[in-house]
Amino acid sequence: MLGADDVSRPKPAPDIYLHAVELLDVEAQATVAFEDSAPGVASARAAGLHVVAVGTEDGGRLGAHEGVSRSKIRWWSSDWGSTRQDRPGM
Repeated sequence: MLGADDVSRPKPAPDIYLHAVELLDVEAQATVAFEDSAPGVASARAAGLHVVAVGTEDGGRLGAHEGVSRSKIRWWSSDWGSTRQDRPGM
């Protein structure tokens, strides 16, 4: 796991994603980033990754980004008493 302390420039600079793909020894264009913020989407796109912009339950806005897939993911955990049927599409 990487954080802001691992790079010299924070998001929306692409540094954290460029560092991650280097450490993982993968190609950026073969990688998908899931992001829940506009700076994160911009960062991943600038690094050459595919991006899925994840909406928030409170309606947070991610802005418009060309080539970004949009999704709304509801997190599930058995610790929260949810069942598989509670998750849309499952």
